[in-house]
Formats: sequence, C-alpha cells, structure tokens
Amino acid sequence: MIYFAGCSVFRCNHILEHHGVIDRPIKAWTLNFAASGCFSWSVDGSTPRTVEGPVAFWTWPGPHYCYGPSDVRGWDHYYISWLGHRARDWQAKGLHPRCDPAQAIKPISDPLNFRLAFEDMLDVLAGRGREDPFVVHKLEGLLLLLHSQNGAASSSHGRRERVEAVVDAVRAQPERDWDFQAEARHTGIGVIHFRRLWKTLTGTSPVSFVNKARVERAVNLLCREDMGINEISERVGYGDPGYFSRTFRKIHNMSPGSYRAAYRELE
Repeated sequence: MIYFAGCSVFRCNHILEHHGVIDRPIKAWTLNFAASGCFSWSVDGSTPRTVEGPVAFWTWPGPHYCYGPSDVRGWDHYYISWLGHRARDWQAKGLHPRCDPAQAIKPISDPLNFRLAFEDMLDVLAGRGREDPFVVHKLEGLLLLLHSQNGAASSSHGRRERVEAVVDAVRAQPERDWDFQAEARHTGIGVIHFRRLWKTLTGTSPVSFVNKARVERAVNLLCREDMGINEISERVGYGDPGYFSRTFRKIHNMSPGSYRAAYRELE
C-alpha cells in the first residue's frame, strides 16, 4: 500500500540489562523506552543528567548523543529505529515529537501498556518485513501512544505490584533457582493468575523471562570477561552447559562462542 511507503525499520530490540554506551550521532530516527533503571543523558555536549525509568526518549539524525547506564545494574531498554522520507514527514508534522534534542525525554504514565505496545511491535516485526504496512502501522501507534502520556507516573497497588516486585527480583538475580509456584504463594496470588499477571507485565512467561535475563547477563560476561563458556554457564544459573548453549542460540541465533568472536571482531 502506497500510504505506508517510505519507512523501513532499522533496528528493534529489548535488552533486559543494557550496559552499552552510545556516544555519537545516530543515523536513524529512534524511539526508546527505559522501562526501569537509570541512565545518563547528554546531547551535543550538554551537562549530563541522570534519568530514571519509566521514561521514553527519542532521537533523530544530526545531534551528537551520549547516553548509557548510570550504575552496574544497567537499565531495561526497548528501542526501535527507522529510516526513510516518512520519518522526516512524521517529525515535520509532530508525530515524532519536535523539541530541543536535549529535552526529548518524557515520563511514561502508563508503563504497562507502553511495554506491551513495544512487545507487540517486536512480535509483529519478527514475522514480517521491515517495510511491511503492519509494521509501519504499529510504529505509528507507538508514536501516538507516546503523545498520550501525561508525564505523571500512575499509581497502582495490590496484586500487580506484588508480581512486579518478583519481576524486579528476577531481573536483579536471574541466576537463582527460581520456583514460581513458591513465589506465587508468597505473594498470596493463585498460580494461574500469577502467571497471567506476569505475562501481562513482561510479555512472556516466567521461565522465558528467566532464560532471557540469564542470557543477557551471559552476553555481558562474554563481552567483558575472559571466562570460559562453562564457567559463564554456571555463573548465570545453568548447571548444564549444553542447555545454556541451546538457550543462548535460541535467543541470539548463534552459539555463545560465536557471539564472543563476533563481538571482538567489532572492537
């Protein structure tokens, strides 16, 4: 359809514990969502400021951006970037918000729905081409959802907050031997409802969430340390190195050793 032409998604991902630092101009238009954690933010040499999630921030070609984690825990980072003349039209007409680039940050008042919208974007992109009309439509929806945030964090209580606390605990210590039936009992929530709330909050099951968190921690060790693969497997909570390698390959489409080699080639 011609209506959706002129936009090509460049990258789209979710990194549970993002430790990377961006310090350069960015060639694409981008929407980022820091679901939790803190990061430092500076544009064109401005004084760095510390920003705490949940917030969205957006970038575009031209300015020199510098942002990265404020502490060793990293931050829960979703992002999507795109190219094409449609991107310029969106910015000119305000869908991609226009402002001083140093001020292109907005608190997210409804972080659950914003997270789910990003998860939906990832799911759609996984099964379609980067210029597919459905992909462009989802991206427009994300940008529109950004405009609906009123800048005041919403407050909620009860079951959801109890499950959120467990999600944060798993994110902080994915290597633990997690028993989610026990966690459900500790929160006072039935197992089925616990799992349903978990899926709503994270977009995936508890077991898949643990595996993804463990693998992302393994990525940091592969890139930053000289540990052997078996040692990394044990460090992130896998007693069986073979299972660790299969899980890693399922998420990153390559073995841990190949990932390390590819990273070092880029350094």
